[in-house]
Amino acid sequence: MLYAAVASKEASNWFQMWQYFNHGLLKFSEILIDNYLPAVWTLFIMTSLGGAGLREPEKSPEKSLPIKGFFFRKS
Repeated sequence: MLYAAVASKEASNWFQMWQYFNHGLLKFSEILIDNYLPAVWTLFIMTSLGGAGLREPEKSPEKSLPIKGFFFRKS
């Protein structure tokens, strides 16, 4: 009987620790979502939608090579 009482007390302690851990995890995720998710979402939208129009067009490899025919030989 004493063993069952000690086991239930330990189980309640572990359950309480688990509840504290879950509460802390929930609060941390709330802070993270409230504070950082809008900034990440805004950067994602800016880079995905506006980034394509702001980039310079890529140069062809023939124009960027200093010596023509050194890296690419036309067969």
